[in-house]
Amino acid sequence: MMKKKIKNMALAFLLLFAAVIFTSCSAEEKDQTYDKPYPVPVYDISFFDSGFALSYPCGSYDDNSYDYNLMCLVDYDAKAVIPMCSRPGCGHTGRENCAAVKNYQASLVYGGTFYGFITGEDKQIDSTTRRPTIDIVASNIDGSNERKFASVEGMIFGLSRVPRDSSMFVYQDCAYFPVYVSDMINGIGSAFAEYHFIRLSLKTGEITDLGIIASGYGAFVTTLGATAEKVYFNATYREENIELSDFQSTEEYFEAIENAKVIEKFLCMNLSDGAISQVALPGISFSSRIVANTYFYSDENGFYKYDLLTGETKKLHEHPCNEMYYVTDDRLFYTCDEENISFSHALTDESTSVIPSRTDSVNFRPFKFKDGWCYGNAAGLLDDKGIAVMAYCREDDYFRKENCELTAVSFND
Repeated sequence: MMKKKIKNMALAFLLLFAAVIFTSCSAEEKDQTYDKPYPVPVYDISFFDSGFALSYPCGSYDDNSYDYNLMCLVDYDAKAVIPMCSRPGCGHTGRENCAAVKNYQASLVYGGTFYGFITGEDKQIDSTTRRPTIDIVASNIDGSNERKFASVEGMIFGLSRVPRDSSMFVYQDCAYFPVYVSDMINGIGSAFAEYHFIRLSLKTGEITDLGIIASGYGAFVTTLGATAEKVYFNATYREENIELSDFQSTEEYFEAIENAKVIEKFLCMNLSDGAISQVALPGISFSSRIVANTYFYSDENGFYKYDLLTGETKKLHEHPCNEMYYVTDDRLFYTCDEENISFSHALTDESTSVIPSRTDSVNFRPFKFKDGWCYGNAAGLLDDKGIAVMAYCREDDYFRKENCELTAVSFND
């Protein structure tokens, strides 16, 4: 009886939450999360003004112990995880037609609408060749009114965990992202691939292929970040095709791949016309990050920020920083290994604060600051279901206390 009551409360809250988001995101009113003078990263967690959406691990099916995820919402006020399904009586499991059980390659919430990127039907190129596709579906925030919004050839790789890496950005009512395009020939995946950079209008569904970032055998592209004018990439590929059939053993095949010449390039593409060129920035590497129109890098003499629009360089620290630095909510978080101290640097007023170290077993990494609260990943902190969770704490406590008290974001099913 109590569980049914909780489910009904969760459903009522989801519908209310959806109504609030819908009415607060009219055509005349910008979503403040993305109303920035630069492309805003989209991670495996998608932020919007009232909360964020994420794929949440939820145990297993009753009959075969198969793990599954639910698309869920977290509301900043309620601080609870709610499945994105409005069907009364739904148990939110993979055995039901639950709107929240989806295997998305990526997702985001924008202007009161949920967009999910899901594997579509392969495109038949010829009698022997098929090409994977992505369907972009749109729905209300509660999972209702789902419809096909757009489609694009390829797959999305590299939409990584917040707050470190992202390959998708939202800017001026459009989503930008790379797609990996590689054909299946007679049921076998080709080693040759192209990476295309795509612009999706979140208003009309129009798809624009801005061009090929890189192509080759074993091609792999990592998005380093974007400014209001350009997006930056690290690209690696081989020009030589190495086929397993040419070798007597798999050991020889993998040895040949390992010893093959790999070409590495740092590239940038214009968001306006897709023109691409090689880029030379100081200290640039696979670990470099670009966000808020700013490039951050280390060398042996310190840690720096470089304004990609004005060309101005400013030294942030006298020592190199750990490569795991990241930016969230106009704050740069970085750690100096030599001093073993972590810092928060505000990009708005240039102030820098020391972050107190935790002495317990929890590794807390903030990804959002909202209304005096700090939200983040909390590795080592488990909820009552034994799942590694997100957590939140008071913003003031995070910056002042060595072991600030963390509260797990609760799951309300």
